Amino acid sequence: MGGTWVNFVLVPVPTEHVLDVMRWVLFRGEAVDAEVFGDPMRVVGLLKEADDDVRTLVGLVANATLRNEPLRLLDLADELGRTHPDVAATIEALNEHALEGERPLLELRNETSVGVHGQTGTIAHVSMRSDLALVARRTLRGEAPR
Repeated sequence: MGGTWVNFVLVPVPTEHVLDVMRWVLFRGEAVDAEVFGDPMRVVGLLKEADDDVRTLVGLVANATLRNEPLRLLDLADELGRTHPDVAATIEALNEHALEGERPLLELRNETSVGVHGQTGTIAHVSMRSDLALVARRTLRGEAPR
C-alpha cells in the first residue's frame, strides 16, 4: 500500500477537554506532517513542466489508482509503447525529483504470483497515493486543484 502512514491512538476524552485535545492534535499534525500538504502543489508544478511521455505515464497510473484497479508494469509499458525496464527507470527518475526525493510519487512494487500450474513468479504493479492521483487527473484535464 502506498501513501503516508500516520500513527493514531484512540483515547476516550472527557467532554470538557475535547477542544483542548483537538487543538493539540492540530498543532502536532501541522508540525509533523506540514511537508505532506505541499505534495499536491509539487505534483501540479511537475505536470505543468513535464513532457508528454511523463504526463501520459502519470495520467495512466492516476486513472488506474482512482478506479482502484491494479496496474501491471508490463501493461503500462505496452500502453506507452516502451519496454518495462525503460518505464521502471522513468518511474525511478521521476520519484527522485517529484516530491523532492522524500516520498515516491509513483509506487513500484513487486508481488509474488502463483500460476495455474503452481509455478511462482513476481509481477510488478504501479500505483500512487489516491489524493495525488486526483490532483494529477485534474491537472492533466486542465481543472484547478481543490
